[in-house]
Amino acid sequence: NYLAQRMTDEMHEIIRVLQLTTYDEDEWDADNVTVMRKALSAAKSLLTAALDWLGDPRGRPGAVGEKAIRRILDYADRIGARALPEDSYAIKRSISEISSLTDAICEMRNLGRYDNEGLAVSCAQKLKELVGTKHSAGILPDALMNAHRVGGANPAHTAGGRLEQALSGHLLGLCSDIDRLANQLADLERRGLGNTPEANAIRQQLKDKLRELSDFMRRILTDRVVEDFADITTPLKQFVEAVHAESHAPNREGNFIDKADRLRQHAGSMTTTARLVATCGPCKSKNTIEAIVDTAEKVRSIK
Repeated sequence: NYLAQRMTDEMHEIIRVLQLTTYDEDEWDADNVTVMRKALSAAKSLLTAALDWLGDPRGRPGAVGEKAIRRILDYADRIGARALPEDSYAIKRSISEISSLTDAICEMRNLGRYDNEGLAVSCAQKLKELVGTKHSAGILPDALMNAHRVGGANPAHTAGGRLEQALSGHLLGLCSDIDRLANQLADLERRGLGNTPEANAIRQQLKDKLRELSDFMRRILTDRVVEDFADITTPLKQFVEAVHAESHAPNREGNFIDKADRLRQHAGSMTTTARLVATCGPCKSKNTIEAIVDTAEKVRSIK
């Protein structure tokens, strides 16, 4: 029975590897929604094996069930890489939590400790929330639906689009790393290992990532200020010219509407950036912050 089970496990693993290879080849020609749909289908097919392993306190680390969890997380990562930013962050957060719980369960079972029901129940619940069940939606299906709704476009082909996606991906990656490290540290502290060298190393990594995130956000905010406030007069000047255009000028009304929309959009962008600078920027003066917020609100109210 043992050998038969091992052979079955290995066959399942070979099938999973072949599936992964097939998806890798297909992705070159597939659009984002198609890739996400394939990955979600594969993740759903693995859920039962994963839940069975979690439900067995004596389930061996390295068995099909644990490998199913790891595969689900691989597929979830594929979906997250193609999802909308807000969905991508939720997916990466869920991946980090499930990965940390699975690591803790494997560690306990490797030590011969089978009192891991609490962790297993928590991990199973998070897997269901990620993949979805017959009775509830899931983070991954929601991400697929949202991507389909907006068209599931492939990554931008312009330099500006690629830069924006790279910055967004870097930000989400930092957030995911911070979540993962925080979960690892919390798990060590929960097991009474909060003062070990491993925990101290994780704390240092967490501090470094938080500092990197702070520096990154400051740079992004500075770039946004430069972009929005580099030319604050042209939209207003064009709007004034459209207002005072001769009544018989060709396309006078259409030009006025266009220039009014541009001024409104530019004013909205500037007020949003101003509020970000006030609430998230380096300024420590309460009077300056209040003045920025007050001015932004006045501009917003008249635009």
